Amino acid sequence: KTVSANLTGLAAGTTYNFRLVATNSAGTTYGNNQFFTTTSTQPDSVTSYKVLTNQSGQFTINYGEYVRVFGSSGGNTINVQSGGKVECVNFIGANIININDNASDFKVYRSGATVYLRNISTGTFIKIPATKTPQTLDFTDGSLELVISSGKVMIGTQEITKTEMQLYVEGGGMAYYNLNGHI
Repeated sequence: KTVSANLTGLAAGTTYNFRLVATNSAGTTYGNNQFFTTTSTQPDSVTSYKVLTNQSGQFTINYGEYVRVFGSSGGNTINVQSGGKVECVNFIGANIININDNASDFKVYRSGATVYLRNISTGTFIKIPATKTPQTLDFTDGSLELVISSGKVMIGTQEITKTEMQLYVEGGGMAYYNLNGHI
């Protein structure tokens, strides 16, 4: 007998393992372990633009979208769903970026004061300028501040360099920071 199922919410470029289990009055039968890999449907370049004002409400970037967002002098809030991509431009206020992925899944590096965060497994990508005004990066497992402090680009207590590195997660769990250090 042929069996089928529609699956939703799968991450692009990800391998999934599965096996079928059939149960009836005769008992339970287990199928062989199988796998499939989803294709990468993520765009490689910006597909839309959004201009925020000081009065703008929260803006969400969904899976598969690649949005260039122009901020304002006030604080803006952006929600980045897993698999979304965003380039933040003119983010000079105290902004909040809600990221629907764990911080420990991100690689990070910078070019000048522009910081690049990418999650290889989900495709989530964030490009954001560091400023002297703290930007809050709110991950599913906690929050870190992105800021230029003493001439260094910092996320929490980790100095971000031009060499790509793992985003630092203290002690296996998320560390919380403010400009003065540990909270």
